[in-house]
Amino acid sequence: MENSKKDFIISEALGYFLKYGVKNFTMDDIAEKLGVSKKTLYLLFTNKETLLFETVDELWKNFLVEVQVINEVEELNPLQKIVKIYTFSISTIKAIDPVFIQSLQKYQSKVMKSFQDNREYFRSEIIKPLLVKAKEEELIFQDLDINFFIEVNFENVDKRIWYEKIISQHSETEIVNYLITYRLKGIATNPSLL
Repeated sequence: MENSKKDFIISEALGYFLKYGVKNFTMDDIAEKLGVSKKTLYLLFTNKETLLFETVDELWKNFLVEVQVINEVEELNPLQKIVKIYTFSISTIKAIDPVFIQSLQKYQSKVMKSFQDNREYFRSEIIKPLLVKAKEEELIFQDLDINFFIEVNFENVDKRIWYEKIISQHSETEIVNYLITYRLKGIATNPSLL
């Protein structure tokens, strides 16, 4: 029972944080909005930062489950998987109000560090192995420095989408094409495979 209540609170609080940010949304607000007592809330989460850590963890966990589903599609080559993963990523980013990230940066540096660690995990443990596999399959140029390519091209895709406001000015397809697909075509031995 306690775990299901905790999961419910994490899931619902995540929705509020993503929509309204973290600064102006207090534990009292969360208790009231979710119809749980403050006592229950504080028994499950020591403080707002603890709840935030768990909601950010939930956000990434849900995201990575979907990424893994894409990654397991055998009909796609590694470059196509990267495009599909980033297409999903951009639709996920679109659902997150920039105020959430800005408020994490400004008011919750420890939680933001956790968010950044997950972002790094995504690049190093999901995107990089796909590029390594693409290189092994000779889908990309053999002299490509994969680490440098990731750093230059994929380092801050989410930040660029939020802060340059391109998500409100362009379709998801355009964003994926310009930020991901065209860059991959530039390193592909056969761009028509994308």
